[in-house]
Amino acid sequence: MKALFLLLLATPLFLPGVAGAQSAPKHPDPQGPGVKNWEAVSKVFVERCYPCHQADKKRGGLSLEGPEGFFAGGDSGSAQVEIVKRLKLREGEEGAMPPKGPRMSPAEVGNLSRAMAALRPRE
Repeated sequence: MKALFLLLLATPLFLPGVAGAQSAPKHPDPQGPGVKNWEAVSKVFVERCYPCHQADKKRGGLSLEGPEGFFAGGDSGSAQVEIVKRLKLREGEEGAMPPKGPRMSPAEVGNLSRAMAALRPRE
């Protein structure tokens, strides 16, 4: 009887769709393994990007307030690709980010790029 109970208890872990097991979400839970580095990336976004890229403004159609906005991207496409591309532009070049204020060093851009790469939803 005990073995049957343990088997029934473990079934959802091994057979997706059985006993209420859920399929993986399209965008991972902010606390889940697919976004384990969100806190580090979010800190940079809050300090550098929120004045223009929060839910209230969404310049370029991009909100960086949470993983959902990051993964959705903006008017120009993938947030990860666009952020790195625009951070690498020289000050004064069209599309350079940030448009005003202190720029990130190449090392900071590299660190942010690696952290964002780790955020990709796992299929």
